[in-house]
Amino acid sequence: MSSQCQSDRSNRSVSIALNYVLVLGISTVLIAGLLVAGTTFVEDNRERVIDSELTVIGNHIAGNIEQVDRFVDASRANNGTTPHVAYINQSFKQQVTGSTYSIAVVDGDPPQLRLHSVDPEVTVRVNVSVGTDMAETTVGGGIVSVYYDSGSDRVVVSDD
Repeated sequence: MSSQCQSDRSNRSVSIALNYVLVLGISTVLIAGLLVAGTTFVEDNRERVIDSELTVIGNHIAGNIEQVDRFVDASRANNGTTPHVAYINQSFKQQVTGSTYSIAVVDGDPPQLRLHSVDPEVTVRVNVSVGTDMAETTVGGGIVSVYYDSGSDRVVVSDD
């Protein structure tokens, strides 16, 4: 009888160790699954926030470009000459949700601003309604200047 008790005790100790290992394994898989799902959720939300911020910045810059263009058109209509100075300087954040970004001016049909963040990569396009040609350029975030260059008869966006 003592050998049977001995056998029951050794089986019991194996089942306790086995249960412990199984609980640890299942817990690890569940926690890893939650971390992966949570990371994906946070990354998706971050991309949406960056998209929203770039859209707001792009709309502000497009508005500045259109305002300079209206000033140029009004000057031409009133006295037939183009202005020597038309300048708007506006400060924006240098990063959106922790990511640096650039602003590309594309003089196409229609002219566009293409704002692109680095990490994660998000690109936003904002159309611009102008009658004056635009100089194609790429600038970084931060202080963005929009001005009319009478020498080239173009609206220019710069980051100086």
